[in-house]
Amino acid sequence: MWEKTNADSKGSGSYEWTSLMGSDKKKLLHLLPSQLESRDILCPETKETVVKLWRDFDTLYQLINADPEENENLVVDISEKSKEFIELFLCPWRH
Repeated sequence: MWEKTNADSKGSGSYEWTSLMGSDKKKLLHLLPSQLESRDILCPETKETVVKLWRDFDTLYQLINADPEENENLVVDISEKSKEFIELFLCPWRH
């Protein structure tokens, strides 16, 4: 996401965005939790849960894209991590 500029190279107040693809998406998923944790941009009451959600989502994404031949328990791992993620996602105020 970025702010469009006017002819004078100043901010226009209008924003553009693009979908993340491939390695950019992986980079975001990996780096976002630590960036959220280190900045004062989230409510203190939910910050820990939001950071954990992003970390868990990154873990789940990596599992889903893993080579099944390298992990014989991959289906079980994905199932367990999915359930944990959904429980936290649906009830963040309980954690």
